[in-house]
Formats: sequence, structure tokens, C-alpha cells
Amino acid sequence: MINDTARNAVHDRLIDSRKADASRQRSLRVLRGEANADEYERTRHSNVFEGMELGFVRPTAQTESKLRRDPVDTLSSNGRISKAQVKAAQEIRLIYETLVCSMLARASSPERVGGGRGQMPGHIADLHMEHYLPWAYYLGGRPYGAHPLKDKFMKIPKRGRCRPALESAISVVVDGLTLAACETLNGWRHGFASEVIDYALAVYSEFAGWEQHKDKINEFEHNWRKRARAMA
Repeated sequence: MINDTARNAVHDRLIDSRKADASRQRSLRVLRGEANADEYERTRHSNVFEGMELGFVRPTAQTESKLRRDPVDTLSSNGRISKAQVKAAQEIRLIYETLVCSMLARASSPERVGGGRGQMPGHIADLHMEHYLPWAYYLGGRPYGAHPLKDKFMKIPKRGRCRPALESAISVVVDGLTLAACETLNGWRHGFASEVIDYALAVYSEFAGWEQHKDKINEFEHNWRKRARAMA
């Protein structure tokens, strides 16, 4: 009787062990399948040349999980900014990065111009002239020629509309500075950085003719002047 009980116990442990092993194997197959699918998705726009992966390759899922989220995406997800303001952020980033790349281009660049400087593509140069410069000059308080939209707002004061908005927009939109870090850097509190970025992108989308933000812009500038006087 004792021997039968022992044999049954050993048999049960063996069955449990086999079940656990089968479960582990199923889990491994699922993980391998997910890894293969991720590998394909990450590299499907690339080619291997002499052992090197060329073309568009996304980071692994593990790496993506550790990446810091784009502050613009955060503002959009929270409903803080509109689609036109997201478009404004994307265009600012594109123009700024293209401008910097053109300034740093080598003399051997196929798009070089006199003096060895890289040349900005024509359509981006137009965006830089028609959208970016009026926006940057407006926030910084510098008049910009006879821009057709400049008369929509009161005369630009010499001290600028909100120079920190220009600096913060570049830091957040282009450099990926977090809103929390932006507040710390400027001594702001209570989510004020998101208000500043909202304002900066509202000005850009208004000047680009994508959305109407005049009331929001005037309200922010009124509050900003009050804030500046209180801190003076």
C-alpha cells in the first residue's frame, strides 16, 4: 500500500513536471513569435549590406519602452494642443533641424553653395521665410518686414511678446526637453510650461493660417504682462 502511494506521488510529480515544461515551451514559442514579428517590423524598410543594417530601422520594443516620450505628443494626448499646433511643432522641428544641418554641411556636400555651405531645400526655405521667421521675430519682439498677418495684432513692443516662449519652444519641440525640466529651468510652477508652449504653437499656427487663435494669444500676452509686472 505504501509502495503504491509512493509510486502514485512520483507519477503525479512527473505529470506536473511535464505540464510545467510544456507550458514553458508554449510561452517560449509565443515570445519567439513576438520577437520575430518585432524584428520584421523594425527592419522591413532596411537592407543588410556587408553585415550592416541600412535604411530605416526602429529600436527594439525594449528600447522603445525606455525612451522618453515626446513632449509634443504628451501635450496632444492630453488635449492641450490642437492638430494644427502639432503640425506647427513638426514644422518648427523640420525647419530648425534642416537649418542647422545646412549650416554644418561639409564642402563636399552635393548641395553646397558658395563658401562650402550646404543649401536648404527650396520648399523648406520658403517655410522658413514665410512661417518660421515671422513667428520667431514676433515672439522675440522684432518687426519682420511687411508680413501680411502682422496687422492682426497690436504693434510689437520692443521688449518682445514673450521671449521665453521662443526659447522654451525650441528647447521642448526641437531638443525634447521635458515640460518639468522647462519649468525648473525657468523657475515656473503649476504646469505653466505647457501654457507657454501652447501659446508659442498657437502663434505659429495662426501666422501659418491654419487656425484662429487670436483670443488665446491676446489672453496669454495680457497675463504674461501682468506676471512680468508682478515680478519686476
